[in-house]
Amino acid sequence: MKPDLYTIHDSRPALRSDRMVRLLDDQTCARVAQPRLHCFITNVVRCCPPANRTPTLREVANCAPFLRMELGAIAPRVIVPVGRVALQAVGLRYLGYDPGPIRPRHAVPLRAGAQVIVPLVHPSRISHAQIESFIAVMRGLV
Repeated sequence: MKPDLYTIHDSRPALRSDRMVRLLDDQTCARVAQPRLHCFITNVVRCCPPANRTPTLREVANCAPFLRMELGAIAPRVIVPVGRVALQAVGLRYLGYDPGPIRPRHAVPLRAGAQVIVPLVHPSRISHAQIESFIAVMRGLV
């Protein structure tokens, strides 16, 4: 079954962060549409960088073929890059450029051919109001 929503995170999060990310994804998917969306969750970087740091450019480059393969195989209609690293990777792939900082682009749909990219501020930095604005945008798309 093809997913309705494809979320991309920066890296494999640490356990506590992973629970927060999954909870946010589950709550967001449940509130966007009924019946529940079919979501596919992946990461730009397949490893968990030490001390939960931002992945390096080298780590992103080493894992880029895996993300390209997933994106090509799934061909998602709506892509949600979660955090700056994911937005950069998705922007380069679909828009041909780095969209820049995520805060001004949070919950602003970016059209790229058949795909719609809806950036989401990283769960460790997101506010309740930002979650609500994201959900409102997503309800209009799915």
